[in-house]
Amino acid sequence: MKFIFIILLFCYTPYRFLNAQCDCTGNSAEIALSNLNEIYHNDSLRYNNFYINLLYKYTYADSYFLRDVNIGRGAIKSIAAHFLDLRLSYKYNFRWIFDIELGYFINKRQTENLKNQSFNASGISDLSILGRYILWKDIANNFEISGGGGIKVPFAHEEATIPQNIQPSTGAYAILANILVKKYFPDWNLGLIAGNRTDYNFENKWRYRYGISTVSSIILLYNAGETINIGTELRGDFRGKDYNKGKKICGSGFIALSISPILRINTGRFIIGSFFNYPFYQFYFGKQIANKFSFGMSISYGTKLFD
Repeated sequence: MKFIFIILLFCYTPYRFLNAQCDCTGNSAEIALSNLNEIYHNDSLRYNNFYINLLYKYTYADSYFLRDVNIGRGAIKSIAAHFLDLRLSYKYNFRWIFDIELGYFINKRQTENLKNQSFNASGISDLSILGRYILWKDIANNFEISGGGGIKVPFAHEEATIPQNIQPSTGAYAILANILVKKYFPDWNLGLIAGNRTDYNFENKWRYRYGISTVSSIILLYNAGETINIGTELRGDFRGKDYNKGKKICGSGFIALSISPILRINTGRFIIGSFFNYPFYQFYFGKQIANKFSFGMSISYGTKLFD
């Protein structure tokens, strides 16, 4: 009888929302990509600066958490994501900075334990357009605070047969807010970046709304030489509960703390970077599949467009 009930429940559940409470793997904000060079290279008075960054990130998940306890396997065997992020940043004048981000999933793959069935998705994720205003800049002390906001526009065409959590995009518009603090300590050859980004998501066409998402990060970068930076990022991720057709999904939302070693190589105007992100604490509201690790590589280029 229990088996028949499970089969009926499966048949009458819209498939795109099955397991939709899982984390949307891969395309979370990366505050660590922020450029620190402007602080300690004495470029503080320059404007018309153009900065471009291309990031590749791989994320993998294969075990379930209930609250902060790893309970092992569940319905989903694994989720793996290969993600590209293109970020363009333009410093219009002494105060204003404009950012454009475009995400693309090369592949998101979900494998389920039932018959080892797999689902794949790919495509453009979201376009984010943000403006930041430098609220306070102390050139003598190599210190800067900036803040701003913007919008996120969904680009991917959603497929009704693909589970919600591996769709390339949330399928919904979002309002973005961020704040960034930069400080360089010349006596220690040490740089600090602290930032927060918050996304408030609206409903998509399926009347599904992801919970509010906020990322806070503290990054320490040490200049080990003229061309090498080594560092560490301490990161906190929070996502509120999702809503399906106006009803709160109790088994959604999470808190995660992670640490990432960082390596950057500066060659002229190019910066090549890499990181490995490991979550050392995770708390999930309800039984959910949790990220196991992620790693990435990026290449950046900065220049002045014109005098």
